[in-house]
Amino acid sequence: MNFFDRDLAVAIAAKDRGDHLRAVTSFQKALEADPENAVAHAHYAHCLFGMGKYFAASRQADTALSSDPNLPLAHIVRAMADAAMDNEPAAQKALDEALRLDPENETALKLRCAIALANRDLKALEPAVDILLSVAPNDTEAHYFASRLASKRMDADKAEHHAREALKIAPNGAFNHVAIGWAFWVRKEFDTARDAALSALSINPNTSDAHELLTAIDMHRRPLTGWFNRIGYLLDNINMRVAAIYGIPMFFLYMVASDLLEYFGQDTLSNIMFRGVQIAAIGLLISTQTFARKATRNRKAAVLRTDY
Repeated sequence: MNFFDRDLAVAIAAKDRGDHLRAVTSFQKALEADPENAVAHAHYAHCLFGMGKYFAASRQADTALSSDPNLPLAHIVRAMADAAMDNEPAAQKALDEALRLDPENETALKLRCAIALANRDLKALEPAVDILLSVAPNDTEAHYFASRLASKRMDADKAEHHAREALKIAPNGAFNHVAIGWAFWVRKEFDTARDAALSALSINPNTSDAHELLTAIDMHRRPLTGWFNRIGYLLDNINMRVAAIYGIPMFFLYMVASDLLEYFGQDTLSNIMFRGVQIAAIGLLISTQTFARKATRNRKAAVLRTDY
């Protein structure tokens, strides 16, 4: 093994075990020896993504693709970075290319499943889950996604089966407890579903899907409070990009509509709209506070259970 090969091997090994600082140094040495090495750039991009440097990761992935446009890892890292930066169309495009080049790539399939699940796109989720289960039948994430797909289809038995398989492989996986919780929710076994969600929170208090499950349970037991929690949950999880995409146009639409109503002498309608906006704002504030208090109580009540 020559000097460059050794540096690249050390860098990849350091990246895989999470030693990002050593990996970065070794990648830089490797790239000094061979600046056009697409594989080195792709793994370096993956390392930068693991460090949370999403923009830098996307640039490194682009550099890798400029040298080798048929490198699946580079497309995958680009998709991961785009997804992390909330650029879903670009992420989907990069994923399509990665899966075209390597249809059974586990990382790409898992990312496709995650995006499809978040979007409730069952048409995209089902084939990805089927392929993932076929190539990784003993992978906990494969069973998690299969369970969530079954829950979305209201198939409680299949959802519970895959959730139990996921828990068997990774009993301390917070999302696996959420998966079996959703299976119980489909059966309307809300007490057990709540126990599963609280188990997930005991492992990771920031498991957003656990809060979503608890909100869904509240919506069945206490519809009014549940809806306030649901709205609060959505507001709590909204990001600045989405808020800007929807909030700014709505604000300008309100301003234009209000001016037009006043211009045409419709002061009463303008006042009603103004009061409506105020009431909506108060409702959103109440929803946010209601969810925050409920989430805090749920975190305090979180206890791990394994005897579902």
